[in-house]
Amino acid sequence: MTQLGKLKAAAAARLAEYAEEKVRAAEDDYAEAVASRNTAEKSTAGDKHETGRALMQAEADRCAVRLNAARELRGAFRQTDFGKSCDTVSSGSLVRTDGGLFLISLPFGKIELGAESVYAVSPQSPAGSALIGKCVGDRATFGGRTHAVREIA
Repeated sequence: MTQLGKLKAAAAARLAEYAEEKVRAAEDDYAEAVASRNTAEKSTAGDKHETGRALMQAEADRCAVRLNAARELRGAFRQTDFGKSCDTVSSGSLVRTDGGLFLISLPFGKIELGAESVYAVSPQSPAGSALIGKCVGDRATFGGRTHAVREIA
């Protein structure tokens, strides 16, 4: 495996941790919101109690939306083929440009891997969409700069 391939595997492992962490945190938040809503005791305050319960239900609903988004993120990660090696940039590629390393996958941002920094970007992001379909030697413009593609894994 090439050095770039090893970096790609390490970055993909970090993204797997990130996706699982997002799901776990969202599950915990949702469980906590539902438990809070369900344990609210009936009060003689009447409308005040119902308003409080409605607010707790709204928070549980927001947590459910975050949980679904986290699960979709994890699903998108699981569908990305990081094992393939291509001559053109596609989802799952790690691209070395003269401006840095870019992993086309989840929008995670900067991943520190020893002395290297990898920027995990989605295929729909400006960087990702500019790099998709490029080959070694091609140029992609994003972030106000033109980047030359040096290596693809």
